[in-house]
Amino acid sequence: MTNILNVKHLIKPDQDIMRGKMAVYGFTCLFSLVLFFTYTATSDLLNDDGMNYIYAAQALGDGLPELARSYREEVLFYNQITFLSSLTRLDLYPSAQLLSVFWQVILAMGFIAVTRSFDKSPLGQIIALAVFFSMMSLNHLRPDIIRGFGFWALQLWSVWAALRFSKYKGFAKYKAWRFALLWLVLCCASIIYRTEGIAYLVLIPVFYSLSTPFASKHWIKITSAIIILAGIIGFSASHEPTNSRKIISELTQPTNISSVNKWQRELNRLELANSNFKQLKKDIGEVMPNKWAQRSVNDVLIGGFIFHVLITLIKTLNTPLLALSFYRGNIQHAFLRNPQHKLLTIYIATGILVGLASVYSRYFVSTRYIMLPAILAGIPISLVLSQTYQSLMGSQQTRSRVWRYSLIALPVLACAYPISQQNNDKRYIQDAGQWVGSHLKGEKGIYFNEQKVAFYASDYTNNSFKIEYQGMQSLIQKGYRYAVLYESGTDSTPPFPQSGLTEYRLKTFQNKRGRSVTLYKLPTPDTSSSTRN
Repeated sequence: MTNILNVKHLIKPDQDIMRGKMAVYGFTCLFSLVLFFTYTATSDLLNDDGMNYIYAAQALGDGLPELARSYREEVLFYNQITFLSSLTRLDLYPSAQLLSVFWQVILAMGFIAVTRSFDKSPLGQIIALAVFFSMMSLNHLRPDIIRGFGFWALQLWSVWAALRFSKYKGFAKYKAWRFALLWLVLCCASIIYRTEGIAYLVLIPVFYSLSTPFASKHWIKITSAIIILAGIIGFSASHEPTNSRKIISELTQPTNISSVNKWQRELNRLELANSNFKQLKKDIGEVMPNKWAQRSVNDVLIGGFIFHVLITLIKTLNTPLLALSFYRGNIQHAFLRNPQHKLLTIYIATGILVGLASVYSRYFVSTRYIMLPAILAGIPISLVLSQTYQSLMGSQQTRSRVWRYSLIALPVLACAYPISQQNNDKRYIQDAGQWVGSHLKGEKGIYFNEQKVAFYASDYTNNSFKIEYQGMQSLIQKGYRYAVLYESGTDSTPPFPQSGLTEYRLKTFQNKRGRSVTLYKLPTPDTSSSTRN
């Protein structure tokens, strides 16, 4: 009887832990959905890449792969949209949104999973959620259809697998190999979404093995694996053209890109970037005032690249809470004391290197390229904030109370402020497209001079915007019956002649800055002739 009671006492704490874990993940899922629907409802337009993915998915579903690649090259990504649409019977746009919100939920859960590898306390997890969900740079992307969410989610779970692996010493234990294999699968899967996944696949094992003491036999295994991997990469890069013009041609032509081809294209891009960098150094050196300044051109350029990456990283981070974390209380543990902290640092450093590679080849880095290290940097920010909060919990000093109130207020403001700043300046484009889709549904021969307007008409087979507008008569001769024309208020001449066509204008949508979308019903050839006369 005593043994049974002891077993019950052992089971209850495990059940409480499991319930707490499920509650955290459940809240994470729920709040991810809330943020997605909130930001989507208040956004003006879908991003350009997202529109192209949906048009490509439509073309792929219609059996037109070449047309699909003319929109976007990432066949494996928008093929998922096509498959999901056929599976759920939803339209392509809702299917793409479903795929996006799925990865956003998985991403948030991955962040919590990584956080729990360092701190399982309720307070630590709540602060981690506040840090993650108040990242304005990430929230800004929530309405978009991008490959990044899938890439970041898979990479975060690969970080979790790597952290679990690092808990075991060496490779001897079965569980260690199991998590190593899971890490490998997740990293390879992430390459489907973004090519830089290859950099993490190659660099993380190298940096981790260099920073971790192993027995000699383990070093032999690791070195052999790295050599084999490097050999595969080198073989894939062999017998390829080095001519700059041919490289540029390959980089600009749409092709069916496999993972190896993606890697080759990135190598070609870096080779071209190296050539451009040398030319840039030469050009800048010629305008330097003296020979000593000419010697520092290389340092100036590299320093500028690093500065640009760091500034972009700071902007992408949760800047308000990052600033708040500088107020340190009685912090107990050094960040690089154990292998798990080292591994997380390696991931962040690798992400910064990826950002530097992007700057080197493109001379700029977008937040998407630096988003993964920014998200991972939220982990140490969460840990510092949690420890600081605990050290200040009992303090009644004014600055301690202000700090605690700020920790609550800043995440709320970071989530609410972008929503309050939406001015719906581009909503007229969406309204125009939806009006055409509802009032001219089933009509053929509708010409759009702007893809954004055509997208919201929900006829993704209409790609008339690919045809350059050359005048009213040209549209009539091509058999178009309607013209939906976007007119920018900054243009010196409107894209469509206004004189004598007022009677053919059906509807105009306009914003406060003078930009408009006008729908015309095109005259018949006889009518247009009389109009000109």
